[in-house]
Amino acid sequence: AQEYAGKDTAVPFLGFILKNASTERNAVKWAVKTLASDHAESDAIGDVVDYLPKVARMAGRPAMSLLNDIADNHANADVRAKALLARSRQLMARDDSQGAIADLKQVQELTKDADLLDEAKEALVEVQKLAIGSVAPDIVGVDVEGVSFKLSDYRGKVVLLDFWGFW
Repeated sequence: AQEYAGKDTAVPFLGFILKNASTERNAVKWAVKTLASDHAESDAIGDVVDYLPKVARMAGRPAMSLLNDIADNHANADVRAKALLARSRQLMARDDSQGAIADLKQVQELTKDADLLDEAKEALVEVQKLAIGSVAPDIVGVDVEGVSFKLSDYRGKVVLLDFWGFW
């Protein structure tokens, strides 16, 4: 990354640091700082925005500030959409479904990229229909005696669902 300092060819190397550094806090901080100072306006940064929420614990506020700056201000709509998707996942993890929904709807308005639109659509379904407190989807199953049932048959009653398997 230092060999290509100031050039977009450094971004993949900086992303490698963010993705793989597990205990190298100083390296992560340096990579975030370098991305913010040298590459925040570059289209190449879109390839590494997914790593920013993951390193927020090690890099602190600068990682999330950079992500927010890209999501809110980047000139390239697809790069903004990638940053909004990354931020929406972070918001979902913090149980901020309203913020996540706002970001995901913005992705749908910003981009025409089919992959990004699909990802936003799937995440929107997840946050709207599978969030804590939402009505559970109607699951169809077979009880221990082989009798078919639907979860909706038990609406209004206390139900304990125990999902398990041999993975």
